[in-house]
Amino acid sequence: MKPAAPLSTSSTLYSALADLLGKSHVHTDDDFYQDCHVDAIKISRTPLAAVEITNAEQIPAVLEIARREGIPLVPRGAGTGLTGGAVAERGGIIVSLARLNQIESIDVKKRVMIVQPGVITQEVADAASEAGLFYPPDPASLKESSIGGNVAECAGGLQCKKYGVTRDYVLGIEGYTADGEAIKTGFFAPDEPIDLTGLMVGSEGTLCFITRIALQLITPPEARRSYLMTFSRQEAAAQVVAGIMSSGVVPAVLEFMDGDAVVLSLDYLGWDDMERPEVALVLELDGSQAEIDRDQAILEPIIKRQKPLLVETTTDAERREHLWTLRRSISPAVAAAAPVRLCEDVCVPPSQFPKLIDLVVQLGRNHNLEVLSFGHAGDGNLHVYLMADKESEEIDRRIDDASADLLSLAVRLDGTISGEHGIGITKRKYLPLELSESTLNVLRKIKHVFDPDELINPDKIF
Repeated sequence: MKPAAPLSTSSTLYSALADLLGKSHVHTDDDFYQDCHVDAIKISRTPLAAVEITNAEQIPAVLEIARREGIPLVPRGAGTGLTGGAVAERGGIIVSLARLNQIESIDVKKRVMIVQPGVITQEVADAASEAGLFYPPDPASLKESSIGGNVAECAGGLQCKKYGVTRDYVLGIEGYTADGEAIKTGFFAPDEPIDLTGLMVGSEGTLCFITRIALQLITPPEARRSYLMTFSRQEAAAQVVAGIMSSGVVPAVLEFMDGDAVVLSLDYLGWDDMERPEVALVLELDGSQAEIDRDQAILEPIIKRQKPLLVETTTDAERREHLWTLRRSISPAVAAAAPVRLCEDVCVPPSQFPKLIDLVVQLGRNHNLEVLSFGHAGDGNLHVYLMADKESEEIDRRIDDASADLLSLAVRLDGTISGEHGIGITKRKYLPLELSESTLNVLRKIKHVFDPDELINPDKIF
């Protein structure tokens, strides 16, 4: 493979790319190029160049150049990933799909939306809503992340307990494999004998370049009611979560935020009208009004028994969005406050979630790090930020050690090392904690079938 150094504009490779894509879409030393060095937690690798695809038909020609030169290509959407999945581990060329950003069609009768990979997730949800339909997957980054990246990582979101994750809504994919051949799955290939769509979703851009996606939409709920609850004791919140999960009620959302996460988000937003709690929960019920009334009657005694500091409940759409802003602002608040940070997302059975939260607190003490946690209590998915206020080899070592302990802990609790952020480069060395060598070999063989020369996003996952 070529060394990781920016292309010279006089090189034959630069000329080939510029002739194909236009000079304005080949970047080697500008802000666009520098942005492509990093992902959302500033994992940085230097590519040879960053190119922008403006038409899907350009991809086979870019792949031909890559094969000829022996240079890897890294598909990239909005760059909001958290495990280094869209950075150039071997150098290579970043291939931005952000300009493939059209919602091509919505079939209201069949409840199917056809989109290009660069469409922002919020735009997918808004377009579905305008058509009287509902697209449930809603990662915290939905206002910035692209739908192609969501498909690559099999993103979850706040509503995943009730509605599932991205995989549950992808009907089919079109794209190009490493040899430049077009591939169609599922909705686009109705006679497909094997579920290739399921194989592609969550493959982290390692099997093909995705150019079109067919999404399943559903009927929206009739009504919603949101709750914000804060507590002075973490144990009280854990009891509420346990009570809700054993009540028979399936909330659309049940989110956990530890006190540090809440305070950081409040300070970031400049909100000073809330008492600083030890822990907060955000709950949302949806369905028919009768169903919400029934569920509310079941859950409110469970909440009251734990003596919350605050309970706010609303059906007003604007106020609901205000409450959700507190949860969705945690990651940008961390980015603004912590120059050194690593975000891990582990998932355990919901029954083990309270134990996981307690052990995460101890993890910070053991490694002398700032730690905050938040996540989807309903399905046991916890996001943990390991943070420090300065960079050093010693701090990097402590963060790596804490990360290893956290992932091992999740597996010991019958969980997984990644709930929705993927494996990328940050977790690949830990995958054997969860998967046997024979399983990993099967996955490597699948990668080899699609990409024998390791041209598409190499050194990720495996």
